[in-house]
Formats: sequence, C-alpha cells, structure tokens
Amino acid sequence: MKKFLGAFVLVLFFIFSQQVVSASSDGLEVSEVFYDFINDFFKDLNQVTVVNSAEEDITQQFIDFAHELYLEGDYKNIQSYIYENDLSISYTVITDIDVISGQDGESDFLTTDSTTMNIRSKNVSESFYKLATDTKDKFTKEWVVTLSGSYSYDSSTYRVTHTNSPVLRLTTANFGAAFSTYLQSITTSSSHSGSTATFRTSYTMMATLGVSIGDLPLGFTLNFGSHSHNFSNHPLQ
Repeated sequence: MKKFLGAFVLVLFFIFSQQVVSASSDGLEVSEVFYDFINDFFKDLNQVTVVNSAEEDITQQFIDFAHELYLEGDYKNIQSYIYENDLSISYTVITDIDVISGQDGESDFLTTDSTTMNIRSKNVSESFYKLATDTKDKFTKEWVVTLSGSYSYDSSTYRVTHTNSPVLRLTTANFGAAFSTYLQSITTSSSHSGSTATFRTSYTMMATLGVSIGDLPLGFTLNFGSHSHNFSNHPLQ
C-alpha cells in the first residue's frame, strides 16, 4: 500500500510540475491543440487572419514568416513567434444556408425592407488561437475560442441586410487536469455595412486551481488576461 501511495504521489508531482511553464518561449512545448490548429489554419490561406496586440492586421507578414516553417514541420518556431509577438491567429468556416425568398417568401433573417429581395444567408464562425501567461507570471497556457454568427444578404446586390448576435464558446483549453477553465465578462456584438458583416467579442480568460501548486493554494483563481477578437465576412467570400 505504501509503495502504491508513493508511486501515486510521484505521478501527481510529475503531472502538476508540468503545469508550471516558463514565461519565456523557450519553455513552450508544441501540443496537439497547436498542431491541429495550425494544420487547419494553413488549409485555406484565403480564410485566415493574424492581428497583433495593437489589433493591426499582419496576416501576410505572418504567412511570409511561417509558411516555409510549416512546410518543414517546424511548429515550435511558429508557436514561439506567436507568443513573443503576442499574436492572435484565426481562420473562418463558412456554411451557406439554403434560404430563398421573394414577394411571398419568409425568413427569420428578413427585415422589413427586404420582402421583395432574393435573400441568402450564411453561418460563419471564426476560431481564434491564444497563448498567454497569467497575471502572476506563473503559467503560460493555450486555448481556442470560437465566435459564431449568421447574416443575410441580397443575392442580386450582395448587400448585407441583417446580422444576428454572435455566440462565443471556449472550444479547447489546454491547461491540464489541475485547472478548471472558464470565460468571464463576455461581450458580443454584430454590425453590417454595405456588403460586409462584422462580428465582435471580448472576454477574460480565467482558471481555478483544483490542487495547490507551489505557493498557490487549492481554489486559487488565475487571470490570463482580457482579450478581444473580431472578424468580417462578405457574401462572395
């Protein structure tokens, strides 16, 4: 029994010691989460976006840097570049909704001025990868959130006529068994102008310790920062 307990304690120590990751990119390890996300990202470079902490679009700059590394299978340097430059990378998934309406047509997306239009609709979602260190500078963790919305447009002019409020969900949080993760202070909104539908969100990434680690007690709450994302979509996209 003592041997079993000793082995169990060693296993727990190994698991939880792996949770403490250096804030330097040198301590990062390429996970399956990152591997899968980057593979999906490079499937269609027409549907990807990369922004820096100033919310400047640097998509082409990132592709120029990372594409050759991706072809070489060098995921480590891609991840380090994302972390060191505090980037948010994302890709879009689009699904057409089969809705056709005319003079007598009806649709949940129709507005009062669109009853004579041929209306089409799209479901759109954007998945965002984030890698950040908590405010205590103890742990560096990665996660993926997905912002999903829908909009309708006039198929003859491609003018967007309506957007629905989007929904944000935490798709994946690669934090380990010692953490319980959740999103806090979530806001979402949508808007449209001309042939563009835009969806926005902001949130704070939080985690609660399920065990004590180092000087942090059981139940301690960690803040991994406030984050904001947005994306736009066009009917012809």
